[in-house]
Amino acid sequence: MSKGLEGQRLIVQELRVRPQYWRLKMNGNVVPVVIVTRLGIGVSNPEFYDYRLSLLSHSLARSISALTETKETYWYIAVDVRAPANIEKRIAKAIAPAKAVVWRRNPFFTGLHPVDKDELANKFGDQSIIVMRIDDDDLLHRDFVSEVRKHTSRGAALSAVTFGQGIDLTLSNMAAVDTWYPWIGAALSIQSSASELITPYDMKHTRTAEWIQRRGGDAKEVRSAPMWVRMWHQASDSTEARGFRNAGGTELRVDWAEYGLTSNNLAALQQAAQTVTTSPKRAHSFSRLEMKLAVVKQIRALRAQSKANGVSEKASRELRKDAKRLLEVLYCI
Repeated sequence: MSKGLEGQRLIVQELRVRPQYWRLKMNGNVVPVVIVTRLGIGVSNPEFYDYRLSLLSHSLARSISALTETKETYWYIAVDVRAPANIEKRIAKAIAPAKAVVWRRNPFFTGLHPVDKDELANKFGDQSIIVMRIDDDDLLHRDFVSEVRKHTSRGAALSAVTFGQGIDLTLSNMAAVDTWYPWIGAALSIQSSASELITPYDMKHTRTAEWIQRRGGDAKEVRSAPMWVRMWHQASDSTEARGFRNAGGTELRVDWAEYGLTSNNLAALQQAAQTVTTSPKRAHSFSRLEMKLAVVKQIRALRAQSKANGVSEKASRELRKDAKRLLEVLYCI
């Protein structure tokens, strides 16, 4: 696990891909799958973590525990540097028997990007790995790992896969409907070299195909059984900003064991969603994540200006002070 500021560098950057470098390197016949979950970067409120851990314990953690293929499969959870001091122990308890490495990220240096690329490069070298993004309140099908390995391009080390068919689950009434959303963030996966890593968090998820193809990679939309479930609840970021969006889908009868859930898990999720305090309705359609990203962009610009050639030491200090003031704004959103 990275400690201190060394693991908190600014890592959102334009990557220059050298075509002659992209050669598929694997550990035997298995490409490692790295599952990354962003849990509250830019959030320090303890109540946030109380609620999200209650969801995580009965949702994604159960899916991870139920995966049928676990060889060379790793789970990383990224939290904020200001998260409660005991968050690592609380996460370990909430996700057991699954295991995960917890990264603490400092948005002043890394923005909202959850991936510690240096640590993954040190762990996997120039081996090709698959990095997948999934939220803490989403679910994965038990066969996801084998499916993503099957559909990533074996002949090209840079490739992206999206499973467009999914399920929307509304926790208030436990109604599940089918949905088709290609290049959704849920279960979005990118295969690249760990030493020049490209992740699903490096670009807007809806632009992934264009982003990957522009760099000479393959982008594939897979039609299959639903590989992911997205949960809608009043305290979710998208729901607060835009309202529920699953109207019109076909209601389904779901075998929740395929996603690792029991009837007790479903009951606990519904209860958690009913007890959370929601925010007042917003006068705009921007999610908290979008607003935080806008602030992070300003912080990054101020930090860059403070380091520019020709800027006096006094002006540089003032720019850094402005950036730190914006950081406090970030935590208030």
